[in-house]
Amino acid sequence: MKQATASIAARSAAIALFTIIIAGCQTETDLTVQAGNSGVSQSGVAKTTDSPQKIYNNNPDANHTNPVVNTIVEDGISDAPTARTESSAAKNNPPAVKTEKTENKWDSSKPQLHGIGIGDQLAAAERKLGKPIDKYSFEDESETLTVHEYKGFSVGYGKDKVVRFIEVFDSETVTDLNGLRIGDDESAAIKALGKPDTHTTTVLSYKAAGALLKLDMDPERNEIISIKLFSQTAPA
Repeated sequence: MKQATASIAARSAAIALFTIIIAGCQTETDLTVQAGNSGVSQSGVAKTTDSPQKIYNNNPDANHTNPVVNTIVEDGISDAPTARTESSAAKNNPPAVKTEKTENKWDSSKPQLHGIGIGDQLAAAERKLGKPIDKYSFEDESETLTVHEYKGFSVGYGKDKVVRFIEVFDSETVTDLNGLRIGDDESAAIKALGKPDTHTTTVLSYKAAGALLKLDMDPERNEIISIKLFSQTAPA
């Protein structure tokens, strides 16, 4: 597995703006999420990697009035991987050491990312994860979301202190997706999770109960640069 680097985070910033995806009867559409003012760090702890969402929020050159939308387009659909073979992936991406916890398996009926599920309460999540190293907020179309950022992943909460999304952006972070990690290629994702519901050069997505799992891909390197689990249930 490749270590996440600042260059990967920078490349991902343009496409990794947080989006809430609502599944329709026949189509899927990403909702535009407007980034607000970034929050101020709640601690003096230095971080080596920021989340793609925070990088976008803190980018003074970004057009926050008209934020970038990572649109899923139903083209280039393929039933089988067409990029690097699994043997080359294994050669170029040696297994990362599981430094955080035992890897769990993906269950679309009870979707979780890094051990956290959509709808989990903030208090319960913090008992598992500990205190975040940073906090910030931004506005989506319906409410203010508060993001708790940790090393290699972040969790977003609504006003009701319930999890709205989880994002993983570092190769050392356990995903609980059948061993899949940031830096893995397309073929590894399909082997771990099966055929995606949406498959383009930049996005693989999988429908789950009340949620959608979205893998953002670097089309040049054919690598996963971030993994997000979104709520598909509108807040009360």
